[in-house]
Amino acid sequence: MKHSKAQNLNIKHWFLIGIAALLAAFSVIWAEQRYERELERDLKVILQSKSAVRDKYALLEVDFGNGKKRYFQGDVNGYQYTLSEVLDSAANNGKFSLTLRNGDIAELAGIYDSGGSWKIYLNDREQNMSADALVVEAGDMYALRYE
Repeated sequence: MKHSKAQNLNIKHWFLIGIAALLAAFSVIWAEQRYERELERDLKVILQSKSAVRDKYALLEVDFGNGKKRYFQGDVNGYQYTLSEVLDSAANNGKFSLTLRNGDIAELAGIYDSGGSWKIYLNDREQNMSADALVVEAGDMYALRYE
């Protein structure tokens, strides 16, 4: 089967567009992973410090139980937020799903509370209250762990 010059040019054109699209997709994925690594590193430094920066922010760690973790920080600005409000903001900014049932985490990023459950820790102490009842203040370090 022979292709005309115009068809060959069209095929080459689409091939180059496909390569460019793949390169763009890989660049976005690489940049997102780099951002996550740098944010995790920066948050670990903040957690280990006793600085005014830590006292200004609340920190949230989401541990998916499979080795993957995500970190979020927010300037509390002297306000008191519930953990469910903070989780809603993290889900929107982190682009993952969140389902609360009676203030408890029923689903987070596609991981449901079946076969395990989402545990809430405040400064490494397990909390037995719902996300609606927990207040987030500056200097708090909340961790959600699927166990």
